Amino acid sequence: MTEQQLKKFRAKRLQSIRKDDLGLSQKVFAQAVGVNVRTLQDWEMGRSEMPKPVEIILALMRDMPSVRKKLLKIGIENLKAA
Repeated sequence: MTEQQLKKFRAKRLQSIRKDDLGLSQKVFAQAVGVNVRTLQDWEMGRSEMPKPVEIILALMRDMPSVRKKLLKIGIENLKAA
């Protein structure tokens, strides 16, 4: 697999986990991980790579409902405050 193909695969995987596994909008997920929506869109389009800590957060959100619940609560509270 070339570097470009790997980058595209990672981008699509992020989008799939966010939408299909977690059922989250870009706005809510971006708030939950502490980035702006444009940054998330860049990751999902493969224009830039998602940092390793965010990959870890994504895995925790997918595999641990209690972590997902806490991060989403923070994200929703941040959206209300904005």
